[in-house]
Amino acid sequence: MKKVTLYTSIFLASALLMLACKKEKPELGISDQDPCGCVSEVSAEFDIEELANFIFDDLPDWVVTDTVLHSSTVRFRALETDAAEYTWYLGAEVLNTSSVERNFPSQWANSNITITLVVRKTPNSICFPNDDGYDSIVKVMHVSQYIIMPNGNGDVQLGPIEGTYRFFAPQLGDSIDVNFDALIRPGGSGSIFIDLQNVLGDNVDCGSDLPSIARRLYLKTYRCISFETGGNSLITPMCQRLSGLLISPLTGPATFRLTIHSPISVGNTVYNYVGRKLN
Repeated sequence: MKKVTLYTSIFLASALLMLACKKEKPELGISDQDPCGCVSEVSAEFDIEELANFIFDDLPDWVVTDTVLHSSTVRFRALETDAAEYTWYLGAEVLNTSSVERNFPSQWANSNITITLVVRKTPNSICFPNDDGYDSIVKVMHVSQYIIMPNGNGDVQLGPIEGTYRFFAPQLGDSIDVNFDALIRPGGSGSIFIDLQNVLGDNVDCGSDLPSIARRLYLKTYRCISFETGGNSLITPMCQRLSGLLISPLTGPATFRLTIHSPISVGNTVYNYVGRKLN
């Protein structure tokens, strides 16, 4: 019996050893299994955002940017939450909130603004033993010279948001080049309008229609513009039944949401273009 027991013990030990050698260590990802996967070192990173007041529910009210139109509302927002101390340095101003809103009127046009944020927060010493809980970041924001208005009727300079974009949408068989141009039309009461060329890839110029409220500029920031429709009656030409939102973000592709408002109750047609700016 002792011999049998000895052989059995050796066999079991060998089997356990083989299993142990084949056992693989599980990978720890950013999940509940990795306590450090969802935390980071204390950071003073912040976003510069321009107020857009989007009318679309699925879009934010602020646009991340590094340049703003003069006279726009701008927000500096710390990305670190629940810090013990936030300190902003804006020129001679020193502020201690997690975000700051300011307006830079026309006298700041074509100038640079230096923004510094200092953050102090109790660090996660288990995941980051070398983190001292202090960080500071300096960024420079440019206040654009735009918008430049003409004397009387004529071209309005909105800045780089204008120009030609190469877009693609699921409804299109191929990419198309769409041009955006801002101007004040004769008889337009000083309002800014957006003229479009080749908006559906059919070479239709939506810039030669008679003065009306069609495609009047609704919102404007350095990186996005939107325009309104001029109506949806049965006698309203297609070019006056367009509304849209163009976004040329700080990073990523440009997008253009075009809506053709229907003159009958069958629903509007929406094109969601994605692409890039050519010039």
